[in-house]
Amino acid sequence: MKTRDGGEAVGIYDDFANELRFSAGELHSLREDIFKISKIRDRKDNMNLVIRLENILGHTPPANFPMRQGITTIENEALQVQARELEAMIFQTIDFMHDKNLISPVERGAFFQREPAKPRFALHMMMDSKGQDSDVYVRLHTKGGLTRKTNRLSSRY
Repeated sequence: MKTRDGGEAVGIYDDFANELRFSAGELHSLREDIFKISKIRDRKDNMNLVIRLENILGHTPPANFPMRQGITTIENEALQVQARELEAMIFQTIDFMHDKNLISPVERGAFFQREPAKPRFALHMMMDSKGQDSDVYVRLHTKGGLTRKTNRLSSRY
């Protein structure tokens, strides 16, 4: 099995771990670009950053991936924790971009309405141990992005 960077993956665990490592590296690179732009307060078309973030999320194994043969329960749980943490960083990044006025509320809302973010964010909110008390949930709810009755993204967001 080959990894994205051309190395050899030993097994399924290594394959998933390499996907997570690759996505984390891409997210790190994107965050560096975002921080540079935020320092100069450049609000011109930053939709390319949102698209990069969507691509990173799309290449990141989901936190709820099923147990695979060849992976122990401990390895599976470790990968799921890493995937959850990476997804959380992705969602925090889009929120940071909005807070720094690098993207508009419409662009942020569009991110959460499109695949792969919409179902993964919903799952992320359900798996988050803080649930409705989490910072992301409270901020989205107060900005009209979530309705407490359904815990789903509203069409306004």
